[in-house]
Amino acid sequence: MKLLIDGDIIAHRCAASAEGDPVEIAVLRCSNQIEECISNTNSEEFQIFLSGESNFRYDIFPEYKANRKQEKPQWLQDCREFLVTEYRAKVTEGYEADDAIGITHKAGETIICSDDKDMLQMAGQHYNIRTQKVLDISADEAIWMFYFQLLVGDAADNVKGCKGIGKVKANRALEVGMSEWDLFEVVQNLYSNDEELLMNGQLLHIWRKENDLWQFPEQVVTDLENLVMQGERA
Repeated sequence: MKLLIDGDIIAHRCAASAEGDPVEIAVLRCSNQIEECISNTNSEEFQIFLSGESNFRYDIFPEYKANRKQEKPQWLQDCREFLVTEYRAKVTEGYEADDAIGITHKAGETIICSDDKDMLQMAGQHYNIRTQKVLDISADEAIWMFYFQLLVGDAADNVKGCKGIGKVKANRALEVGMSEWDLFEVVQNLYSNDEELLMNGQLLHIWRKENDLWQFPEQVVTDLENLVMQGERA
């Protein structure tokens, strides 16, 4: 199995834990963290991904992650450079490390190494860096997680979600095992604002291929087109 490592999390965690210490401590912790992830998952190979400066999400919503006011750890850039020079980490351009992992991931062949709940919308094996636990996410659980996030949003990234809907209401509204169409229909009815729903979906959706901007499920698009055609005939 190949391990796909979220380098953003590794770099930030290790830099933050070494605040006030020499830079050598921060980069050593990066190395130790990576080796621990590889060992705990018995991975035969690995690839590390880092987010670059540009990100299409800022074009969609300029306030994306604008709530992150905390100063960056002192050795963050040093840790990132260490991951590139020593571990050949790939730096993305135009999208995030999460998306690069999503594009590369193949359930049954790769393990996602992160502690970001966003990644749980990907079916397959996950290794949580923080808890050191391996979790199997089914296809039903993965699609449920995406629509659950559409309702509750993501406070860490300043994505608001559906107004008036928290985790309790979202859990009541959505069931694991519902078809994507049924999940979408529930979420769309709760939003009652298609533009906001589409924007949040594109902010929250992890790419599976290049330029994989989320769109409404095909049945919805077909229904909307039929309504337009009927209106034109009338």
